[in-house]
Amino acid sequence: MSNAGQKTEKPTPRRIADARKKGQVAKSQDLTAAMVIGGIMLVLSLYGPTMLAYLIRLFRQFFVHQMAVSGKAPMSLDAFLHLFSSGVMHMTLLMAPFLVGAMIVGASINLFQVKPLVAFEAIHPKFNKLNPVEGFKRMFSQRALVELVKGILKIALVSAVCFFVVQAQLGFLLSTGQMTLIHASSGLFQTILNMTLGVGLALFVLGAADWRYQIFQLMKQLRMSRQEIKDEMRNSEGSPEMKRKMKSVGQSLVRKRMLAAVPQADVVLTNPTHFSVAIQYDPDECAAPRVIAKGADVLAFKIREVAKAHGVPMMENKPLARALYAQVEVDHMIPPHLFVAVAQVLAFIFTQNKGRRQQRDRWRKLVGPMPDPGLQPDGGHA
Repeated sequence: MSNAGQKTEKPTPRRIADARKKGQVAKSQDLTAAMVIGGIMLVLSLYGPTMLAYLIRLFRQFFVHQMAVSGKAPMSLDAFLHLFSSGVMHMTLLMAPFLVGAMIVGASINLFQVKPLVAFEAIHPKFNKLNPVEGFKRMFSQRALVELVKGILKIALVSAVCFFVVQAQLGFLLSTGQMTLIHASSGLFQTILNMTLGVGLALFVLGAADWRYQIFQLMKQLRMSRQEIKDEMRNSEGSPEMKRKMKSVGQSLVRKRMLAAVPQADVVLTNPTHFSVAIQYDPDECAAPRVIAKGADVLAFKIREVAKAHGVPMMENKPLARALYAQVEVDHMIPPHLFVAVAQVLAFIFTQNKGRRQQRDRWRKLVGPMPDPGLQPDGGHA
């Protein structure tokens, strides 16, 4: 049985890019939560003592105010609202560093996991999620089971961390009633710091493992069959029919360009039944002659027709025409080992054609005097 329809192949970059556009990315919320806790820990370590001193001073001011007014008339509504708004403002100032730090760290870790991404398709309403049958299936899916196991692990890890921290600080916690406010507050702050650090580390380990699992699950979900890969390649590169058509169009353009260059040739070498090669020498542009057109069979006859119509000399030289056709590409210069043979042809053409004598003289300056090759147009040797 063929496995062409089984999704056993890794997803292609295009498949992954299409999934990103739909919002299908590997991301762990547990890793984000762990890093946010780490950011809060950083804020606590930097500004914790200052915040604690500010909080103690705030409570002292509150209690002093209460003691001052306790022997007077009951607190009015305006006084209560003023006290309440002042407390809210002070607490907001205390919490602002935590909130800003949590937002920065949360945005950074999400950017690290999914890279810059704007997936509008992911925010479109999907009414199939309201289907109770589909919802029931999701409740008992593999993903739901994994999330359940993760939840149990998180509860177990957080509970274990809290238990060990409290156990280590149990003696201190039982004696806080006999301490001053500053001493007790400092100790409680350190206990909370240790507990937060332990929970953050536990969630980080769990989150890192979860992120790797999410990547694995995404790659598994995006797997492709061999037929899907073939279809994608066909869609991206074009069908064989389209490739053949494009190749035909390209060849047609090349033929038209070569035929348009034939009138500028100095000579067309022929192997009368198969090949035609048009050569041009312009010393102002190139140090050596170059092939400006060549063709076989039908195209060879077409080159001859154009050359004849524009008065371009033609000369039969079977070995040279065959060698030039096989070894020299269009718009390339003649290779050194064919210089002498081509020079003989050009010397003869320049001698026969008065309009090309200036080119002949320049050519002789480059290669030296050439012997009379004894060639005749369209007839090979005399």
